[in-house]
Amino acid sequence: MLCSTRARECEYSFAMAVSFANEVYSRKPPQFTAWGLFPVNYQLLFAAGGSCATNMAILMQAHILSLKK
Repeated sequence: MLCSTRARECEYSFAMAVSFANEVYSRKPPQFTAWGLFPVNYQLLFAAGGSCATNMAILMQAHILSLKK
């Protein structure tokens, strides 16, 4: 009697684990948008970061040049 109960518990927990794994596998990653206008993805974040870095480099060069005068 004890063995059959334990076997059923093991089967149930295995079935639950498989069900959870399937749920996690089929889940899509969340989509972030800017108020629904366009998606915010890594390409957009990389472009924004590159623009900020470029502008900072230009501003630093201008500041250094103004200090030399």
